[in-house]
Amino acid sequence: MRESVLELANHMELVLKKNDHKMGWSGLSIKTLLCMVKNEVDELEEALDNCNPVETIKEAVDVANFCMMIRENIVRRNLE
Repeated sequence: MRESVLELANHMELVLKKNDHKMGWSGLSIKTLLCMVKNEVDELEEALDNCNPVETIKEAVDVANFCMMIRENIVRRNLE
């Protein structure tokens, strides 16, 4: 696996672990998750505009996590 993919996955997992106390995403609609992605993209753009590399990385990880959730829900719903 590419090092950059592995690093992103590790960051994604850290964020997911911090949010384990929440109810999860399996019951959320794809449209709801897509709205969450869009909100995170807006936050990513704001962090980029503010030239804040730490916040930019955080927001990029958030975008990736919500995209993963969409993918997982689609896969699970089509294989059940």
